[in-house]
Amino acid sequence: MGRAPDATDPKPFADRAARLLRERGLRVTRARRAILATLMREQKAMSHAEMLAAVGGLALDRATVYRVLVGLADHGVLARHDLGDHLWRFAMSDTTGGHDHPHFVCDACQDVTCLEGVVVATRDGHAIPIAIAQGSCTVRLSGICDSCRHHGPPSGTRLTTRQGPKAPRPTPIDKDPT
Repeated sequence: MGRAPDATDPKPFADRAARLLRERGLRVTRARRAILATLMREQKAMSHAEMLAAVGGLALDRATVYRVLVGLADHGVLARHDLGDHLWRFAMSDTTGGHDHPHFVCDACQDVTCLEGVVVATRDGHAIPIAIAQGSCTVRLSGICDSCRHHGPPSGTRLTTRQGPKAPRPTPIDKDPT
């Protein structure tokens, strides 16, 4: 009897990524394959910085990673999400991997969790905006994640506002004496 694929083995994800690129009529490059394989393996939306760290061992520069992310989003392979903090995150699009669900964003650490089991429904007979009816709406829930609730937020961060993370509070030494 066959075993389930190991989530730490990059080969099955790289093979799937290459197949998807070919199906979409896109050239299979090392950068595209690595970025798609990473998103398939991680199964979450990732920012440019997170992706750069994840594929860091491949010696891809920042500009290449950004161009690949934006290009794959422009071709409909990836979906771009702004979850209220003015930071684009990229994930497999609805048509390539089913990323049509709400997200939970931790107010302390900014970690994004896909809420795949959550379905947002409207009541019958109630008027809804066209954007929702056409499926071009993002649902974002926020609060404190389990990790931050139990262990506290990462060092140097505080709860966020709609504008993004607040800067760490200055110590008395940092205060301007004037």
